Amino acid sequence: MLKTQELAGFIASYPKGGLPDEVVGIITAAITDYLGVTLAGAKSSVFLKAITLHSVSQGPASIWATGLSASIVDAAFYNGIAAHSLELDDINTHMVAHPSNQLLPGLFALAEVEGNSGCDLIRAYQVGFEVGIAIANQTHPALIQRGWFPVGVLGPVMQAAACASLLELSQAQCANALGLAANAASGLRENSGSDAKPIAAGHACASGVRAALLARAGVGASGTALQGRFGYLRLFGEVGEDGGVDSPGAYLPHCDHFSLLESGLNFKPYPCCGANHSSIDCALELGNSNDFSPDDIAAIGITIPESARTILLHTDPTNADEARFSVEYCTAQALLQREVGPAQFTDAEVRNERIRTLMKKVTRHYRKNRSSADELRRGHFPVEMEITLGDGRVLSGSVEYAKGSAANPLIAEQLEQKFVTCASVAVSEERISAILGLIRRFDQMESMVELLGLVRD
Repeated sequence: MLKTQELAGFIASYPKGGLPDEVVGIITAAITDYLGVTLAGAKSSVFLKAITLHSVSQGPASIWATGLSASIVDAAFYNGIAAHSLELDDINTHMVAHPSNQLLPGLFALAEVEGNSGCDLIRAYQVGFEVGIAIANQTHPALIQRGWFPVGVLGPVMQAAACASLLELSQAQCANALGLAANAASGLRENSGSDAKPIAAGHACASGVRAALLARAGVGASGTALQGRFGYLRLFGEVGEDGGVDSPGAYLPHCDHFSLLESGLNFKPYPCCGANHSSIDCALELGNSNDFSPDDIAAIGITIPESARTILLHTDPTNADEARFSVEYCTAQALLQREVGPAQFTDAEVRNERIRTLMKKVTRHYRKNRSSADELRRGHFPVEMEITLGDGRVLSGSVEYAKGSAANPLIAEQLEQKFVTCASVAVSEERISAILGLIRRFDQMESMVELLGLVRD
């Protein structure tokens, strides 16, 4: 079982520099994606409602695309909401979570105030990511099966670890930060498809950075907060008969091990739950390669992994948020519109009679998960689809890895275009060009001042 003090030692002793170029490249891509989806999310309904709670007082950290500033903790909270509000933020399927949303809101807010460099932020991201993988090895699949929201449970601890690294806390302070963050772990899967989900993401970010700052100020926590009898790992993980956590893949992270090279990140092309993406790809392929009209469809059968049962909660969505977690809705949109983008996720679209009629023709079937551990790490989510037409034809297709998954990645140009599309919602074309120029040399940036000046207003 992971021990608090050992994990704290890993964080405190992580070396500066020396990250492989491929790791730096993945993290830079994650930063690019995060910047775009957060700027777009600052115009989302849930963000605009949440920001009304912000006081008029100013602070040292920026709330992006608003012209407002706040404390480090509040900036992490609001930017964390924005980043998760459109379901466009990246995924790691090993954690079954959204790493950049769990790491970058706090890191950017902290780096803005502390004056950290791009290289410092990349290193802290790597530390937080490794901590997330190590915890997931001890809590999954029990955490998922019980209905916990992984972002809300893993997020505070990951964010605290990353921020503790950025602040260069001592081992004792890192242990306190982990214990304080573990105390804030929460989040219910039942809230998927509601405003509460991105709010939980913002809460995780704020809790993590707050824990690191409290630890720096001398606030303490139990030295066994993770592994203790009533600790985080025993409550969220699967406790065996010997009292240990049943997880043969558990390990203490090491500075020469790079989990990003094993599991990578999935960058989303569609603004909905990643468990829908293979089905969307399959429906688009069948729709674009065969001659039929949506009105010709008599029935649609979709076979998806059993794990989707606890993720895709809405078979008959009533609003846009629920629709993001409905394979019926996403498949119907792909077949009707031949695209799945932001325009497809409005309350009006969910009420569209043509969509509702087509949704009723979709039947989902579950299949026992058959992916190997390595396949799961790379985003394996196999889907089989069968479309029966009124004239008797049956069209069949399958997808193993969705577009954007670590095993079927977006190319650099596609990722950059996604950034441009998202950012254009909030900032000018001139600023977009300037932001991209800075991101391309992010690891050489001495501070965040210039970059954050471009995304603040």
